[in-house]
Formats: sequence, structure tokens, C-alpha cells
Amino acid sequence: MQKKYLALLSSLLVVLVLSEFLTVANAETHADNKPPIEVGDVLKIESRRGIAVELKVGREENSERELLKAELMLKVEVAEIKDARVALKVLEGYIKIGENVYTVKEGKGRAILSKFGWLGVGGTATNEGAQYRFYLEGMLHIERSGLVVARLTGVFGNDEKSYRLRIMARIEKSD
Repeated sequence: MQKKYLALLSSLLVVLVLSEFLTVANAETHADNKPPIEVGDVLKIESRRGIAVELKVGREENSERELLKAELMLKVEVAEIKDARVALKVLEGYIKIGENVYTVKEGKGRAILSKFGWLGVGGTATNEGAQYRFYLEGMLHIERSGLVVARLTGVFGNDEKSYRLRIMARIEKSD
């Protein structure tokens, strides 16, 4: 009987020591991890694939739509972080629709960071002196550490010409 109590007591002691060791090791590992982004970080939103469809006023219902290749590259700065909500400031970039390249000079955005989050970014772009506005939004998905993707859709254009954009983009820290 005494051997059973001694075996039980020593087993309990081993479990307590091991659990304390694992707790300390786990706490040190989490303490070494830095937050994924901080205020002032510069992120790059870069398309992996995308399409643009011209929106025509007065277009016939059954007429063919021309699909154009669309590309996007934006550098954004993290302006503010509050819980999972992030405010972004667009620093520079471009949007390419077909053969036309539009230079992005300014803009802003908002994001909700979670496994299935949300991203919205908008601003102004120029091409040959003409000014265009854009706003893209969509689901943001954190696949794993270092891999964040977003599926963005929205309108790009001005009073003369407009496009509906659909972009699949990768988001990563910029150098």
C-alpha cells in the first residue's frame, strides 16, 4: 500500500515539474514573438492576378464586355492600430489596366486583421494629366505567418472612363 502511495506521489511530482517546465518554455517562446505589424511599418500590396471590365454608360444589356488584365502595387504605411483595426496611409504605387499605367500618389485604407479579415483601400491616381479615383475592398485572409492574401474588388475611374476591378493580391512587409 505504501509503495502505491509513493509511486502516485512521485508520478504527481514528475507531472508538476514537467508542466511547470513546459509553461515556462511556452511563455518564453511567446515573449520572443513580436506583433506581426507595428505603427510605421510599410506594407506592399501586390496583385498576383487581376481583371478589369470597362463600365460603359448606356451599354446594351447583351453586348460583349472586354476583359483586360489588371495589375496593382501599392505601398502603404501602418498609421494606427487599435485592437484588430488598422488604419493605413497609401504612400505610392500604380494600377495597370491593359497597357495603361496609372500612378497612385495618395490614399488611405482600413483593415480588420483576423484569420478572415477585411481590407478597404482607396485614393487617387493619374495618367497623362487626367485624375482618377479608386476604391477597392474585400476579404483579407491570413493563411500563415508571412502569407496574407486579399481578394479586392471595386471601381476605378473618373467622369469619362470607369472600370470594375477584381484583384487577388498578396500583402507583405516592404523593405
